[in-house]
Amino acid sequence: MVKLRRDNDELIVAIGQTRDGAQRLASRLNDFLN
Repeated sequence: MVKLRRDNDELIVAIGQTRDGAQRLASRLNDFLN
């Protein structure tokens, strides 16, 4: 059970980093288009 929760936390962190990267990429693309 503890291992599962740790894996879940790592997954949440990975998703957060991916969303962060996607937002950064989107804003860079937006700057490029304007």
